[in-house]
Amino acid sequence: MEDTYADIKKHCEENNRLIRAVLDDFLIPYAAAKEKLVPLMERQIKKYNRTTQDWPASYLNYLKSEYIAHRIFSRSGFITRYLNHSEVKNLPQQQYQFLEFYTKHPWRYSFAEILEKKEDAFFEMEDVMTGERYLLYSPGMQSTEAEQHPRLWFTLVAYNGKCWQTFGLIIPLKAFTVDDIFFFATEINPQIEDEDMLMEEAERNPFPFFMLLSASNMPVVASRGYETVQCYSTDVIEDLDVVGLSGLFTKAWSKDIYRLTLNKYGEFPHHAIAYYNERKKELLRTAMTMKGFEELTLALAKAGHSLNLEAEIAVSSVMILIAEKILNKRIELNPYENLFKLRVDKEKSQNLEQINRFLQLVLPYYNTGKEIDVKKLATQAGIDEGEALSIWEHLKKNIGSGRKDK
Repeated sequence: MEDTYADIKKHCEENNRLIRAVLDDFLIPYAAAKEKLVPLMERQIKKYNRTTQDWPASYLNYLKSEYIAHRIFSRSGFITRYLNHSEVKNLPQQQYQFLEFYTKHPWRYSFAEILEKKEDAFFEMEDVMTGERYLLYSPGMQSTEAEQHPRLWFTLVAYNGKCWQTFGLIIPLKAFTVDDIFFFATEINPQIEDEDMLMEEAERNPFPFFMLLSASNMPVVASRGYETVQCYSTDVIEDLDVVGLSGLFTKAWSKDIYRLTLNKYGEFPHHAIAYYNERKKELLRTAMTMKGFEELTLALAKAGHSLNLEAEIAVSSVMILIAEKILNKRIELNPYENLFKLRVDKEKSQNLEQINRFLQLVLPYYNTGKEIDVKKLATQAGIDEGEALSIWEHLKKNIGSGRKDK
């Protein structure tokens, strides 16, 4: 007879009882001391002090517990060794069998999206990195999903024999797509080439990914109905017919570089612009919306250049902002932009800076749930009042916080 959700829930609650008794009350402090994990964790957290300085102490404690639990139960975790330790062997039989079970069922991190909400805190999930679908039980996720409706979730998950459960802080990611996560990971480690390598990095060092908690409530940024996504692709074009493109583009030239601004779609909010390096025979397509990138590619196709409609890089402006803060570095995706900055490229660069400045100004109000003088802060940021109001309304609708689940 197939288990009902009530049966599975009962099993999950019993598993949680064992987690509290064995993991929280014994094994986490045991491993922290034996493996000298506290100094290691403190060093990692200190690296991201710019991000964590305003976090509640409880969040950092949850992350530390989550990190230690993963080190114990991961595929190459401590648990296999610990089963032979006298302190572990002396545990009650049920608790020891609980630990034995997890030597065969390692815990892992998962970037996933909800495919379907089942009943009573059950969700059908899909891991966006592996494509695996799994049944997840998470009361904390249930309440967070109802408030925020995130696109993605970053969680530590464990299989209990009937379904998966979350452990530690649930990190909802409202504004981010799988492309954003991949971009962030390659900024951490440029050697990452695919999803497997990305998850190996997360398993090896989850701390930078933990820092995405700071952006868990950030909204999708959109202008005039189009989501702001920075799109980039580079192609080798032996002979670009710049003259033949005159009817479709406005041209500028500087130091062997042509700047081709697509008519109609070259202005705000799309900023569909191509750069051609005559010396390198390299064409860089850029846009700040998916629609702009598509129209740019189709316009180039009319001149005989058939290029991929999908951008090599498609990253949200929110991810750029957060990645720069977490990783403490300036991210430059367009090597040609500065050549034209003082001439015809002010609107694109300034608008993105203004959006980022406005987000920084409103975050203190957003985090406390206070109302703001939109007109005043929009003026300070140099952003259009209507656009500022749209961003603020997105924020007000989605105020929430990460949650701890066991």
